[in-house]
Amino acid sequence: MKKLLFFVLFFLLSFSQVAFALSLISAPELKEAKSDSLEIVWEKVDNSMGYYVYYWKESVEGKTKEEKAYQSQLSEFIESTWATITDLEANTQYYVAITAVDENGEEWPYSKEGIFTTEKWASQTSLWLSKVDVIGENQIKLSFNGELDNSSDASREFRIIEESTKKELKLKTIDLVGTKNLLLTFDENLNVSTKYKLTILSLLDKDWKNIEQGIDGLSSFSTPSSFSAEEENLNSALPIVNISDSGKNAWENISQGDEETTLNAASETDNLPKTWPEHFVLFIFALIVWFFVYQYQKKKIENS
Repeated sequence: MKKLLFFVLFFLLSFSQVAFALSLISAPELKEAKSDSLEIVWEKVDNSMGYYVYYWKESVEGKTKEEKAYQSQLSEFIESTWATITDLEANTQYYVAITAVDENGEEWPYSKEGIFTTEKWASQTSLWLSKVDVIGENQIKLSFNGELDNSSDASREFRIIEESTKKELKLKTIDLVGTKNLLLTFDENLNVSTKYKLTILSLLDKDWKNIEQGIDGLSSFSTPSSFSAEEENLNSALPIVNISDSGKNAWENISQGDEETTLNAASETDNLPKTWPEHFVLFIFALIVWFFVYQYQKKKIENS
């Protein structure tokens, strides 16, 4: 009887230790985040055979699987203490929990949640609009952080709306200026002292990565109180580059030409005759010496 009682107590104690160990599963930790996956790790749980991984975009912290389960899980049983969750949405927050399975094959409650966020797509972070310049009555110039696609069928779609009236402006032409700028010309003139909203619907960089609409492709700009003659004439000063390989370096050639002209002008200036201050001082000194010599000779003649 005593042996039976001892065996029962030993069994209950061992069971409670296993249950206690399995109920204290720490939250998983992030090892690496990508735009479509999360690699997680966690501490080994004693007396466990393996683990299951659960995840979703909403938290179920404090809920049991019967009350509310995570909507997604890794289907395979994992014996290691790390896992990679794939096929995720970019730039999205996920709640991740694991469960341990004991030696009897029983799955225990969720661990604490780990909260992780996937990265943006590379295409969403590679290109963005850095500046908008109003350069004429019906033109604006867009400047970007990187080089744009200059192929003949480059995708370029824009929406420009006057914020007060919600009227959309119609584009007449879109020209590539250099490698990082676009000149947008409208069918009608812009209104003075007016705010406009610009959205880039589609625009590719040289690696064919698209700008992120609504984040990196969203901007507002305001027109000046008047369009001066200098602003209107600025259009003719802008070197327009046709969408072709031969025209790709036109901006660079123009810039180099201006630089050479500046250097040549500087060289010609260096060759001009110069009047230095020390020349003037020497002239005055020579004049004084001549004066004293003249007086000395004059007195010598008078004394003789």
